[in-house]
Amino acid sequence: TVSPQRGVTFTATAAARLTPAAVVVCHDGRMSISARDRWQSATTVPLALLGVAFIVFYSVWVLADLSDELQFISFIVVIVVWVVFTIDLVVRLAMTPRGARTSYAWKNPLDVLAVGLPVFRALHVVALVQRGPFFAERIGNAVRARAITFMVLYGGVFVWFLAIATLHAERTAPGSTITSLGDAIWWAAVTIFTVGYGDVVPVTVQGRVYGILLMIGGVAIIATASAVVVSWITERVKQHSEEPPA
Repeated sequence: TVSPQRGVTFTATAAARLTPAAVVVCHDGRMSISARDRWQSATTVPLALLGVAFIVFYSVWVLADLSDELQFISFIVVIVVWVVFTIDLVVRLAMTPRGARTSYAWKNPLDVLAVGLPVFRALHVVALVQRGPFFAERIGNAVRARAITFMVLYGGVFVWFLAIATLHAERTAPGSTITSLGDAIWWAAVTIFTVGYGDVVPVTVQGRVYGILLMIGGVAIIATASAVVVSWITERVKQHSEEPPA
């Protein structure tokens, strides 16, 4: 049902699935979704698609040999998406009670980071995959499949974007060894997996910052992969131990 004064109301069972900050108790005892969470629900998919558009247009802007007009259009799209991300974060913080704004920002690091690097908003596309019926299950296989899907998709988007961004920063720098897309992807791949051969390295401050982000991401991916493998082995051992003897 819909309350004209308080918004959308729902049952206690549905409310139990939401965080306490998402629920507002009405004067008649019913509960409703807060304005911030209605805004977030309505804008998640459009902003995720804008994040993908950002990566596409930024890649075209960096890699393609375009005319001045098309380069300008790509640049404008990148800036517009950036502004939209900033407005979205400001709106959601404004809809959050004053005492809870810092906590909300801390609990939503991707949204805050999206203001500086909109690639983090594009990563929300991965969250849409999680809503599929198989990923919604709580059994071990579904949880592991969700973790593997996140690891592969997050890692792929992360490596591609930071490779492009590093190439943009490095290719005209004096003494740079990252001057082509192949160099950038090779460097990003060996960095995120913490190999670091050292044959190509960033020489600019911006490129080195991207390298730090890749190393942090690499540690997270390896930790996730290790947890998935350990979980699978543990479950298999448990199943084997519970089998009746022949």
